[in-house]
Amino acid sequence: MRCPGFVALAAALLLAGAARPAGAEASHWELFKVDHASHSETGPGPGGGSADVRPRETGLSLACTELSEGKLVRDVAMGASWTAPPGRVRVGERWSPRFEAAVTRNFAAEDWANGLETRLSASVYLRDVHNLYHFRSGLEARLESGVGVEPKRDDRPLAFPDADRVLDLHDKPIEELPLPVASRDERVDLVEGEIYLVVQVDAYLRGGCATTSDSWRHYHRWVRGDEGTVKGDLAIAARHALGGAVAGLRFSVRNLGTGQATQLTTDEHGLAKGRFESEAGADRVRLRVETAEIVAATRYALALEPAAPSRAVGRRPLRANVGLEVEIPRETPSKRVEYALPLAKVGVLALRWSESASRWEPIRATVALRDAAGESRLQAGPEAFTDRGGQPGLDLYVPGPEFFGTRRAGVLGYDPGQKVRDLKFLALPPRAGAPTLVTLHLCDLATRIARLRADVFDYFRPIVGEDAARRVARLQVRFDASRRTPAYLDGVLFLPPSLDLASDEGAETLMHEWGHHVAAVLAADPEVEDQLGGPHDVWTPASPELAWDEGRAHFYGVLLTRGLDLPRSAASFGPGSARGAVDAHDAAGDQVEGVVAAALVHLYTSAGYRRTKDVMADFQAACDHAVATRGHPPRTSREFFDAVGGLVAERERAGRMAPAGAEAWRRRLAAVRLEFEVSP
Repeated sequence: MRCPGFVALAAALLLAGAARPAGAEASHWELFKVDHASHSETGPGPGGGSADVRPRETGLSLACTELSEGKLVRDVAMGASWTAPPGRVRVGERWSPRFEAAVTRNFAAEDWANGLETRLSASVYLRDVHNLYHFRSGLEARLESGVGVEPKRDDRPLAFPDADRVLDLHDKPIEELPLPVASRDERVDLVEGEIYLVVQVDAYLRGGCATTSDSWRHYHRWVRGDEGTVKGDLAIAARHALGGAVAGLRFSVRNLGTGQATQLTTDEHGLAKGRFESEAGADRVRLRVETAEIVAATRYALALEPAAPSRAVGRRPLRANVGLEVEIPRETPSKRVEYALPLAKVGVLALRWSESASRWEPIRATVALRDAAGESRLQAGPEAFTDRGGQPGLDLYVPGPEFFGTRRAGVLGYDPGQKVRDLKFLALPPRAGAPTLVTLHLCDLATRIARLRADVFDYFRPIVGEDAARRVARLQVRFDASRRTPAYLDGVLFLPPSLDLASDEGAETLMHEWGHHVAAVLAADPEVEDQLGGPHDVWTPASPELAWDEGRAHFYGVLLTRGLDLPRSAASFGPGSARGAVDAHDAAGDQVEGVVAAALVHLYTSAGYRRTKDVMADFQAACDHAVATRGHPPRTSREFFDAVGGLVAERERAGRMAPAGAEAWRRRLAAVRLEFEVSP
């Protein structure tokens, strides 16, 4: 149903009788004319029959029978109806036209091409001499012969428009405006300077041997009242989840009657107060508390501690949508509402490696909370640390995920003087009740790589065993100041000393290159290793062998950044980017490394895996199956997907996979190959 305009108009009319002060008349829309125009084509078939079209004030019906050689071959009845707009309505009031379209009788002895069709639509025009406001809504039911159809309805209410808010679309003399007409020869006379609203309802029925198209128009004029305004006081009480008041919290409040936005800020007691005035003719003030914003001056009152600062920083504010609508009627000129700020305490311990003591020691550092885009939103300097039993520590009070736009925030610690840093991730919202503790190990790049080796070993050991995991983790690293990005060459990982592992790009690039080492250990293929390498790009076609080698490294990188909880971008290799690359270069999917990576990610994501270790184990099993059947690991993505299919069949034969599960895998595999153009 497409009927916003008509619905809006009628909604306003239903509530037109609201109580008003004695002697005051509200501004309103008033009906002054209704007309109807109809165009019908009826006629039975060659064998005889009858047709009947009957318009009503708020509806239309059609009945048609058709005979062939004296026998009934078609018998159709259908109708459309609605609730007429009221004759008087105020701005903002709501009405539902309750549109309905139905086929009440439908019989055909043979198929016929005309079909059945029922449509309702309404258009609303609001205009003065130079302005036009227009919106449209409707219901449509397209029906097939011989099929019983339930009535289709649309009850969506809409609000009537304000006569003072029209779009400036026309600048023509009144006689040139395209006004609705009841017929070709009749026009509705308008008075210069007045404002009019026209509701036009169109009904179209077609069934068998009859077709009718009817229009009803309801003409309203704007009647201005002489009433005054309503004034109301709003108080917002803000408290956080730990029980205290929130001072310095900034609310944006919009007056729905006047459209004006106002900012209110809570005082030391957590109260934000403001006085608002309604639009002329209203009997209440209508407001919406749109957003709450944490700023640098925001403070959280705590039960056993001094008031804690918000530590808000960054170019983008810490702002969350509230969307609370408030009405203050004339009879009760003040209202108080509550706002609960989600807040949790996060303790931060910053450690730095001491060469002299050969241990991690607590220090004071700069700590920042970053959002999904890597931008700092909360930040505390070394001076914010306090002594905790002789050791420095920091308390951060972190609001809920709606303020960050993400459920996963990065806690970054760094000491610019020592050039050491670390990044850990925090799930939002943090645990309620007991405080969450984040420990940061600030270190230089060499120490970070050493710690990463241990993490890689622990990750792979349960998947491939201790010996293979040790070889994956024991990666030779050289620091090369002439390089701008990591590179894996001849079994050596070359790293620029400036590599930032606390950034998404730095961590993802490192783990991609480490992925080449993983392949060299777990899928060694000496016959072709020397043939790979050379210039390549994520979304540019290359040979299927090079695209597989690089796409596999991307896939390893995706698994490792997630499995080791390293920084990573919110966007991953998705079908949209892959489709664009294939179309742009007119290349098969197995020739583009980004498409290969996207296909692998999509295959295992669609299978419902929850742990990256399980994905890594199954990926390795498919590679091992290729070695067992081909004599070498997969050398292209086509060979890999063939290996997956063979592994599924082998598991089904051995009873390690149920037939239903195997069939689901085969369908999934075929769908991925088709979508990413990696055909057998």
